[in-house]
Amino acid sequence: MYIKRLWCGFALGLGLLLGLLWLLAGGGAPVRCEAARAAPLEGIQVCASGCAFASIQEAVDAATPGELIKVATGVYTDVHARASVTQVVYISKTVTVRGGYGDQFRQWNPDIYTTTLDAQGQGRAIFISAVGASPVV
Repeated sequence: MYIKRLWCGFALGLGLLLGLLWLLAGGGAPVRCEAARAAPLEGIQVCASGCAFASIQEAVDAATPGELIKVATGVYTDVHARASVTQVVYISKTVTVRGGYGDQFRQWNPDIYTTTLDAQGQGRAIFISAVGASPVV
């Protein structure tokens, strides 16, 4: 009985992981993304338009270690090549990238404000190359 529960738990966990990977690499209509730096306590905000940065990657590059990057609802498709790897976001420092915000960043609810990183078959959604760092996605 214990072995059966163990296998069921393993299968459920594997299914959830595969579902998450499918969502991160999933389809959707491409949308241009831009990013804006908010007040220091609010972190960096990534939104669909009218922002200071041209991509999530630029927001990650501009962030200081330990900073929060809030990503608004949308489909983010900017693909970048870095260190012989192609991806939407390359992370090599301790930052937090958190999707699920509305356009005004007043509310966080990933069930309502879905955030999708779509490499459009050109690479990975996220690549973490963080020796000695602890990024959170």
